[in-house]
Amino acid sequence: MHIVAPTGWRSRPIRNRKTPATASAVGSRPPNRIVCLYLTCNILGVLLYLHFASLIWAPPAEKGLYGGPGDPIIWVVFALPFLMFFSLLNFFIFMSVFVRAILYKRWFFCLMVVGVIFGWFTAFRYDNSRQFDGSWVRTDMPPRISSGKK
Repeated sequence: MHIVAPTGWRSRPIRNRKTPATASAVGSRPPNRIVCLYLTCNILGVLLYLHFASLIWAPPAEKGLYGGPGDPIIWVVFALPFLMFFSLLNFFIFMSVFVRAILYKRWFFCLMVVGVIFGWFTAFRYDNSRQFDGSWVRTDMPPRISSGKK
């Protein structure tokens, strides 16, 4: 009599039933070169954004005055493209990473993306604080009321 090993469903290796079969490929921690590339691109983007936004920053002595009529145009042409590109990029990367973090319970890259988004928010707030804002424009004078006669 010849004994044959079973070939049914029990002969297959048992996988971990808590994670899908592709969890090792999709949900694993990203390679270090991808993380470094992502961080390097965002740091370079923040630096370029602040460089081009600094073209219209007010000098310390003139910070509370109004800016010139071309300041918003300069900011939109030079600084806004960096802000918009990296905002959209980080939004889509965050959504992708957040879904994977929920599915596979790996939060490292998700927290790193949140940190990058916080860095962009901080750079934007710093840029706003350095621009002309008109807060010191003659607030000590009483309002002038005209009676219509000259």
